[in-house]
Amino acid sequence: MNIPPDSKKPLVFAFLATLLLGWLILSVPPESPSFNSENAEFNAPNNELVIIQGNALLSISPVAFPRTQVLGVVVAEENKETIEKIIFCESSGRHYDRNGNLLVGDLNHRHQAFGILQFQKRTFLWLASKSERDDLSIHNEQDQIWLFDWAISNNFGYLWTCYNKLKK
Repeated sequence: MNIPPDSKKPLVFAFLATLLLGWLILSVPPESPSFNSENAEFNAPNNELVIIQGNALLSISPVAFPRTQVLGVVVAEENKETIEKIIFCESSGRHYDRNGNLLVGDLNHRHQAFGILQFQKRTFLWLASKSERDDLSIHNEQDQIWLFDWAISNNFGYLWTCYNKLKK
């Protein structure tokens, strides 16, 4: 078989690429992710769930702490139903009033409550500090949901009347 000199370059490249790929596959350290095509299982270090579609890595997330969403905010799976019920109880799911202003509750109390989860300002600031998230804003609906998720995950749910009613 006589191969012209110009067509040898792609063959040499393909051969070298195959050798390199083989070397990479054989030199994978034990802590690296591994894929078992027989049962379509992907095992990653640190108990991570890896989602692959086609040849694209879509996400890596901890398996030990399943997450879901409430109004676009990622929350702990075990808190989702509680958060949704508390939101309905506290504000009927509203963060703003009819005029587009932040919903204000407890108008007759010394410490008014604000937004979708009816946080008092002092409680919001205290929990934000405890969660080491001083960047959060009581005016932001997503921040309230995130902080409430953190609060119930850290045993501060008792601060909400609706939470106490739900847990009875």
